[in-house]
Amino acid sequence: MDVLIIGGTRNLGHQLSLALLAAGHRVTVLNRGRTADELPASVTRLRADRGDAAALKTAIGNREFDAVIDTALYNGPDAQAIVELLTGRINHYLFFSTGQVYLVRENLTPPFVESDYGGPVMPAPP
Repeated sequence: MDVLIIGGTRNLGHQLSLALLAAGHRVTVLNRGRTADELPASVTRLRADRGDAAALKTAIGNREFDAVIDTALYNGPDAQAIVELLTGRINHYLFFSTGQVYLVRENLTPPFVESDYGGPVMPAPP
């Protein structure tokens, strides 16, 4: 499979990239390029801030993917933008996250619990 991982250089995305490569899949990662990655040369790297629709469109170009795995989604407009951009060019879209979803809420300290999710949202992610 040809898989696009959004946010594939750290945490879950990094480990997922390695696992998919080991299973024989072609992996492309899309991120802002702010963090150096330790992924093999066989990984295709795309650079764009997903909040910049023009940059996102340029980075992805006309590429098609069997699957998109999104590990770096913070808000509805970003989800809508990627889905609209890739409609008709992907077979599967999967979003998942970590406890990071709780870190976008104001005034929270660890340990986090599921009920923390309903609080006020920070103006910008950390």
